[in-house]
Amino acid sequence: MARCVKKLFLRQREVTEATLLPNFWDEKIDSPQGRMYAHRMVEKSGPNIVFVHGWMMNAHIWDPIREILGDANVLAPHLPGAHDSSPDGPFDLAGMASSLIAACDEAGIEEAIWVGHSMGGQIVQWLAAHHPEHVQGQILLCPVPAAGLPLPPEAMELFAGSATNRELQGTILDMATIDLPEGGKERLLRIGAEPSEANIGETLKTWTAGGFADALANILCPTVCVASDDPFLPPDFLQAAVVDPIAKASLVHLPGAGHYLPTERPAETAAIIQSFIAGLSA
Repeated sequence: MARCVKKLFLRQREVTEATLLPNFWDEKIDSPQGRMYAHRMVEKSGPNIVFVHGWMMNAHIWDPIREILGDANVLAPHLPGAHDSSPDGPFDLAGMASSLIAACDEAGIEEAIWVGHSMGGQIVQWLAAHHPEHVQGQILLCPVPAAGLPLPPEAMELFAGSATNRELQGTILDMATIDLPEGGKERLLRIGAEPSEANIGETLKTWTAGGFADALANILCPTVCVASDDPFLPPDFLQAAVVDPIAKASLVHLPGAGHYLPTERPAETAAIIQSFIAGLSA
């Protein structure tokens, strides 16, 4: 497929960082699946790593980890409805996965190590189960299980009404986080202000429903699931719902942190990614 990639230097945006990290640039990736913006760094000697962010976030949640990682070919897309990626979706699992595959194809990435957080971890599981040729290995950070994560009615109402609502998003972050660094909550709120109302509402329906638990038996790639003291996704739950059904999966527990590991535990999370990469090449 012909590449249709145009590099764009990040203009200053109120809801993101003022400048890109060193050696990173923004790419606008046009594919048959629609427009997708992504952060990119290319190091010819490094592995391919694709970062997939979660619900109510965009690719800037990965900035603290990407600052630490060494040489790698990194692609960190903004999912549809986040940043300037296609505002009209797709917002279902198959559609978002197809958008990511198309973005990788246009960026020249055939196979990668995929790192997914929260809903992004659920999307990565879907990819590994249905498109294993694209997944060399997967690192799942507090992932939503393939079976989904139904919420009580009052929580569903809170989450559904949080689009562009700083107060409600702050309430969600207070429920989900344990050990944010100074300025961490404010930074997550700036990122959370970006996703569209359609993104928030439709992807909420997607990740709470899940619906592909039976397909986890198809995943044969190396997998590490990183759990924390996340009140929504505790270690024992992730062991049963994510790790046990996947043949080559293991669990790592980072105590004292909540749901947002890229912000609460960036150094430890980066070390797990580096160790995983080293294990694949050993």
